[in-house]
Amino acid sequence: MARPFFKNRDKAILFGALILAVAFFLMPEKIQNTTKALPEEGAVSKPVPTEHWIGNPKAPVVIIQYSDTDCVYCAVFHTAVVKQLIATYGRQGELAWVYRHFPIANVNPNGAREALALECVADTSNDPSKFWSMLDAIFEAKPLSPQTDPVNFIKTIAGLYGLSEAQLSKCENNNEFRTIIRNQSDEAISAGAEGAPFMVVYANGEFTETISGTRSLEQMQKIIDGYLK
Repeated sequence: MARPFFKNRDKAILFGALILAVAFFLMPEKIQNTTKALPEEGAVSKPVPTEHWIGNPKAPVVIIQYSDTDCVYCAVFHTAVVKQLIATYGRQGELAWVYRHFPIANVNPNGAREALALECVADTSNDPSKFWSMLDAIFEAKPLSPQTDPVNFIKTIAGLYGLSEAQLSKCENNNEFRTIIRNQSDEAISAGAEGAPFMVVYANGEFTETISGTRSLEQMQKIIDGYLK
């Protein structure tokens, strides 16, 4: 049986949450930058059922997020903000979240490998919840293990979700998965992304705005509430 990456996961998560909270409030202002209209029609593809969804697909507000699992700011945002938004608005059927990959290799060298592992788990398990559960695990562990060997790190977490080393190795060479990740990254750049996280709001069947960088929970609630009036 695969062992958890941390011997006491509850303590690890609590410690990680403290780190995330401090990091969030110390974020440089340039990370929390702009909200603006979409650059041009067709820059972003409409979300489709085969993507990584959480929440009600028919929700009036859908947020498409381009993110990098090797990005500490993305980890902060996911753990402290995204999960809270899904818990609150998702349960009421008002919000859906779509995750797309945007690994930035020159800054975060492990993101592409982790993105491939996530696609592998989603494909082999045929269980959408495992993608989100593994994504949570990566983001929770990230601030706690910046010096961890990246190969062992992703092998260990992938093993918890049923992937053998042989399966993971095969998936890392899967051209279909690589194409998905590359196309999503290219799309983010075409839409104006200069870093991760980067979001596009799809409200009431239309793309309405992009959000570059992180936001606090209160800032995101204000944006969402504006579409629910």
